[in-house]
Amino acid sequence: MKRQSIRTILANQPIITAPEEPREANNGKTVSEQKVKTAELQSDIQNKATDQAEEKATIEISLYLRPIQDEKLEDLRRAYKKRRGKKISSNQVMRRLIDKATLEMLLDE
Repeated sequence: MKRQSIRTILANQPIITAPEEPREANNGKTVSEQKVKTAELQSDIQNKATDQAEEKATIEISLYLRPIQDEKLEDLRRAYKKRRGKKISSNQVMRRLIDKATLEMLLDE
């Protein structure tokens, strides 16, 4: 499978915009159009970029969790599958958490 950059993925996505003002329909009534670009489309683009970036993960580490942490990790995975309709691995969850982590999060105990 050929890897694509985020720029290439975004460039291949259609840009759809709605007119700023309502327009008149054939029957003389005024209609307004909704924006077609949705959060779902943006989310799909992000997921594609994330999936491709995750292919590059090559460093292996061992992680020892307490049982309650393992349960929470599994709960997160189940909730993700329920909402998105697709599975997410424990490794993907941990990578996303590390990507979002800040020093302030670590210091806030």
